[in-house]
Formats: sequence, structure tokens, C-alpha cells
Amino acid sequence: MADTAEASGAADAVLVKMTQDGRNVEVISGQVCLAGVGEADHRVPLPEHRNPQMIAHVLPGGPRMWPAGCH
Repeated sequence: MADTAEASGAADAVLVKMTQDGRNVEVISGQVCLAGVGEADHRVPLPEHRNPQMIAHVLPGGPRMWPAGCH
């Protein structure tokens, strides 16, 4: 994991995992980032998501990762 603060003055990146295609999933300044690009800054409970059916299709078992009370 690279220390992005030294190189760019930005906050430290915390590596969460690496995708199958080699991209980093990181938390940078409170945002979940994919390959250094911010993707999310908060969690949305699955029942409140705009497209829960697609998530359930793409990620079976995902609903137990995002319970309604998880904010």
C-alpha cells in the first residue's frame, strides 16, 4: 500500500482489498475508492437503495451485509 500523503499531500489511503482485475479498493478521507476514484461516502441500507434487485442479482447474499439498521 502506498502512502499517498507523502506523494500528493492527500490523506492516507487504507487498502481494503484488491479486485480480481488488480484495482485497489481503498478508504481515502472517509470515501470508499476504486482505483483511486471516490465511489461512496456513506452506506445505504439495501431496502433503501434505488436498485436493490440488481444488487441481489449481482451479489447474492449481499442483503445480510447491509441490514436496514446499519447507518
